[in-house]
Amino acid sequence: MMFANLFSSLVSMLAVMILARYLGVATYGKYSFAFTFVNLFYILARFGVDTLFVRDVARDPTLAKKYLQSIFYIKFILSVLVSSVIGLIVLISGKDIITKILVAIAVFSMFFDNFSFTIEALYQSYHRIKLKAIMLIVKNVLAIAFLGIFVFMHTNIYLVSAYLLISNAIYMWINMVFVKNKYFPPISKSDFSFACKLIIASLPFFSKMAFICLYDRSDTVILSFMRSDYEVGIYRAAYNFLFFVGFIPSALATVIFPIVSHMFHAGDQKRMQTFGNKCLNIFLFTAIPVSVFTYILAPQIINFIYSSKYIAAVDVLRVLVLAIPFIYLNYLYNNFLIGYNLQNKMVLFLGVGAGANIFLNLICIPIWGYYGAAWSTVASELIVLALSFWAMSKYLHLNIKVLHEAVKCVISGIVAGFIILYFHTFNFFILAFMAVASYIVAGYLLKIDAIHETISLLRKAPEKV
Repeated sequence: MMFANLFSSLVSMLAVMILARYLGVATYGKYSFAFTFVNLFYILARFGVDTLFVRDVARDPTLAKKYLQSIFYIKFILSVLVSSVIGLIVLISGKDIITKILVAIAVFSMFFDNFSFTIEALYQSYHRIKLKAIMLIVKNVLAIAFLGIFVFMHTNIYLVSAYLLISNAIYMWINMVFVKNKYFPPISKSDFSFACKLIIASLPFFSKMAFICLYDRSDTVILSFMRSDYEVGIYRAAYNFLFFVGFIPSALATVIFPIVSHMFHAGDQKRMQTFGNKCLNIFLFTAIPVSVFTYILAPQIINFIYSSKYIAAVDVLRVLVLAIPFIYLNYLYNNFLIGYNLQNKMVLFLGVGAGANIFLNLICIPIWGYYGAAWSTVASELIVLALSFWAMSKYLHLNIKVLHEAVKCVISGIVAGFIILYFHTFNFFILAFMAVASYIVAGYLLKIDAIHETISLLRKAPEKV
């Protein structure tokens, strides 16, 4: 599954590269707004029922048929309602016709994808992780294939933007074939009262998803309504890079979570404390070089991914990299909060972060534009980290060794940074290789424990596809 997620991240990066270059800054801003805006609302159509599906069906597989049918009915009704609301808002928003059509394309794309999420939840609940990983790869291959074809044919903005709509529709059809012929034939009617119970039971999962979505996407929507499409394009170009580098903490968290849960269940507080400090070392060891290298190589990164048209995104990216250590540590603390059965606090902290993000964006964007959005993101991540750190301080106590390791990581990052600056005229890939190699060598010479701890942790990773 880790390989499938990595493949998905690489395909997403490639798709962004192709789209941003093909559409241009302003049009890419319209595209980013359309899909971000629809994603923001479509959380209501998902409503967290897929997470409930995985949890309950994994415990009792006989519930699968009843859950599947009811969730499909729930999602169909909610999707129609949400799509109607989106259409009404866009019609009265004053957006131009291009943006309105792009929003319509995004709505249909998310409509198909919404049902595919439920089928993926079915695979996961039956522990068919390999099948889920294979289907994820198929989904990404379909998407990048259609995008490549449309760009190669020099089609218009609407057809290029519809690559996800077409690939998502085909992907949903493939998934439905699996459900119909291999798992469960359709049943004649749905139990309305049971569907209502599912919605109520899904509320905690919905809250978490809604706060995360507001946390990640509200800045783009606010920026679009308060500033220009050009600024949205520049901001998204920089912000997308945070998603790319977010694969690292996400992969590490996948390994860490079951270990934390097992230790909590066993009640071994001493081992949990030791493991928590090791995880802090590992996350700092990965976050610091990513921040340093991204800050120094920002011009090369933007030019490589997007072209020189997006050069204004360099300074925005250099602001956003300040949030990378906070983002990485938030991944860690969120998994520890869930592992310690403190998920309600985690949802509360995400809600505070989402509220702070919206409030700061409403204040800062009218004055500073995309810089205001970037600084709001940094501040929001710091707020969530501070709250999570406070909640976990009762269980995880920082020792002096963690601070020593952090200092060593900073020194190694500075050494690698000077090497990059000295050879800054070299090819981007050579610079990237030199950056990683010099950081690891410096870390080895300084005897950073996180190097060995990272290798040891990854050896505990679950089955890969």
